[in-house]
Amino acid sequence: MSFRKIQNNSSAHPLSPALPPGTKFVPQNSLVLVSTGIPSLDDVLGGGLAIGSILLVLQDRFTGYAQTLQAIFEAQAVSANHKLLVAKPDLNSKTDLLLPQKISSQNTVAQAPPASKDMKIAWRYNNLAQVDPSISQQSYSHDFDLSKNIPLPELQTADINTINLLNLNPTSPYSSLFDSISQFVENGYSSLSPNKPAAIRNVSRISIHSLGSSFFQSSSQKDILQFFFALKGLLRYSYSTCMITIPATFPANSSSSTKSSILKRIQSHCDCVIELDSFEGSYSNPTKLLSSQNNTSNTQNDYHGLFHIHKLPTLNTLVPAASKLSILAKSGGGSSNNLAFKLRRKKFSIETYHLPIEGGSNERRLPSSNPSSNNLEF
Repeated sequence: MSFRKIQNNSSAHPLSPALPPGTKFVPQNSLVLVSTGIPSLDDVLGGGLAIGSILLVLQDRFTGYAQTLQAIFEAQAVSANHKLLVAKPDLNSKTDLLLPQKISSQNTVAQAPPASKDMKIAWRYNNLAQVDPSISQQSYSHDFDLSKNIPLPELQTADINTINLLNLNPTSPYSSLFDSISQFVENGYSSLSPNKPAAIRNVSRISIHSLGSSFFQSSSQKDILQFFFALKGLLRYSYSTCMITIPATFPANSSSSTKSSILKRIQSHCDCVIELDSFEGSYSNPTKLLSSQNNTSNTQNDYHGLFHIHKLPTLNTLVPAASKLSILAKSGGGSSNNLAFKLRRKKFSIETYHLPIEGGSNERRLPSSNPSSNNLEF
């Protein structure tokens, strides 16, 4: 019996669908990621926010840094042409949103790559085209100018749906909110719905502001746990990602032990949990090192608060992928990896927290001007 090689038939194997725009594939855990709009936060998450996951942000008590973080997330959705659903108090239309404007590539000075010299040994590679990594990076993540807002005409043409939290059913606000989100996801973004062969799916994003605030006072803790449980099951089989912020006052009129218990149960239904702890208005008295930093250090190097990692995503893996893929979160958010955040005019960044020299660099001890005092007398 003779051997006959089987020829590949292109018609027998349908074309694999391409990645949605504004996403990237990570082969380490076989996940499709979207960018949060902040490269350092993407690094903490292991490259970005996975499709079908929930990112929970614990707000600071006295500042609005979490709102800035969420505004960048929403602006990234507009820049990547992702459909966006924003649930926020007093939000009547999408024109009420204040989102940072994307920095166009024309404003950045493009540096030409240095002219490569002719290869002496691997001369056969001279005719190969060079790959520019900045092209794929620009399509995945964008830079934003936090001092400018998206123009109104561009905001009107963006594909944004809004939910006013004040208009929810007062008797069951969490159930009413979930019904609106479920209708949004099932309208073309559910992975269970049939799709045309080789058709490119699009990605949607969900942004919920101040969940569990005073607008949800009539609901019990059981209602919010059921909301997170149902939302997690809905997003697992969808092409959607979600960012939720919870105020520091949640739950209202409760002890510290009760608050810690309910937050731990909520975190169990989320894929990633982070916290912004601002230095402004902190209850604890700052240490001498922190006081010297705020008083004597350069303003360009000042941190605005601490960045705490409570939970890292573990989708399709037993350990967080960020422990291998991330530079900032290699320790998994432990005490040995202290992170802080900075807010600048055109950048929100997360960096490793370094304390300055005690007393400041300008107050170091100098040698005495009297030379006789430094000499040893026998």
